[in-house]
Amino acid sequence: MIGGSSLFGGQGTIGGTLIGAFLMGVIRDGAVLLNITQYYQEVVIGVIIWVAVYWDQLRRRRLAAASEEPRRGGEDAQTGRFARGDPERVRSDQRA
Repeated sequence: MIGGSSLFGGQGTIGGTLIGAFLMGVIRDGAVLLNITQYYQEVVIGVIIWVAVYWDQLRRRRLAAASEEPRRGGEDAQTGRFARGDPERVRSDQRA
């Protein structure tokens, strides 16, 4: 989520988390310099965290979908047949 740490699995690093915390501090300091009230500072930080969680979920869904699709022209592990789009390829044990 922030700095590479995710709520749904341990993929983050300590360094990434420290960078994420540093960025949140920089954003908060910038908000103070812009005379944004404390309430709106919290809203901005909350929106940034929400967007980070949403982006992380989209990224995970895309990675999961990409790993489930058989590769074009490759053999499907479950059926043992070659994927669509490559009808000329024949498995070696099916050749006459």
